[in-house]
Amino acid sequence: MHWPDDAAFDADLRSALTLDADERAYLATLNVSTAWQTASAPAEWPKRLTWLSLAFVAATVGTWLVAVPLLAPLLDLLAQLGAGTIVLRLLLSVLWTAGESLLALATHPSIGFAIPALAVIGLLLLAWPRSLTRTNPIPV
Repeated sequence: MHWPDDAAFDADLRSALTLDADERAYLATLNVSTAWQTASAPAEWPKRLTWLSLAFVAATVGTWLVAVPLLAPLLDLLAQLGAGTIVLRLLLSVLWTAGESLLALATHPSIGFAIPALAVIGLLLLAWPRSLTRTNPIPV
């Protein structure tokens, strides 16, 4: 919205908000900008993280190279005995039980009462902001 006296108002506003020399000197002594400056991280920290990650990778590779020859006969024995089938059957039984539990929860009678209640709450939430705007209209 533009008014005929916008230029006069802008000039008055600028003159009121302009700082004089004393105010600028006072603000300079406060050193306000240092409060928002973050402390710089030491330059050695990224180097330390690099060396730490390199040491972790080297330790993992070393452990793997040592453990594989020791565990290979055990893994072959487990494969011959059918341990993979046992683990797969255990995993499938756990998943089947979890599915049955979810199905039992979904078909429980108390869930039947919750869905209409949720629908009513949703409708009330949809209507709520509109009722506020009708009673307290914003003046234009």
